[in-house]
Amino acid sequence: MPMRKDAQKVRNHQEKSVRRRKPNRHNKKALIWLLLFFPVGVTLMWKHACTWRRGVKFAVTGAMVAVMAAMFIMPAPPARQGGITLVGAKPEAEIYGPELPAKIVQGYTRQATGSVLAKVEENEDVHYVYAADGAECYHEYECKFAYASSQRLTVYEAYFLGFDPCGRCNPPKYRG
Repeated sequence: MPMRKDAQKVRNHQEKSVRRRKPNRHNKKALIWLLLFFPVGVTLMWKHACTWRRGVKFAVTGAMVAVMAAMFIMPAPPARQGGITLVGAKPEAEIYGPELPAKIVQGYTRQATGSVLAKVEENEDVHYVYAADGAECYHEYECKFAYASSQRLTVYEAYFLGFDPCGRCNPPKYRG
């Protein structure tokens, strides 16, 4: 016997009302973050994807603000007596063992005076020229072909590295 259309609509409506809705994953995510790290949880809770009622959101936010205020207002527990006490900024240490001989003590306490590096004395009669990598000629300092990237060489070094003197600035030639 075929069912009437009205009866079929009622039956379909009852089946739909019996079915449970799939839980909102955003609600679950907000709840987990509220328990783990509540500032993130409160932020997620106020997004539109979270379907909690506005009153619940206000209540949870108020509770979290109250918890934060209580954490900052409450004084720290009083410190227990005893333990380590710092007296000064410099540590005091005693060295146990035999005394060092007097000659060794002088060696440890003496400080070096003067410079560790020896002064380099440049010879005044050495003439420097400039040559760029991959170039054929070496140049005087004032030449327009002497670039900032050019290497500083003596005439002797430039000659033996295969550089020729520039025809424009006429640097000195090596006579060896």
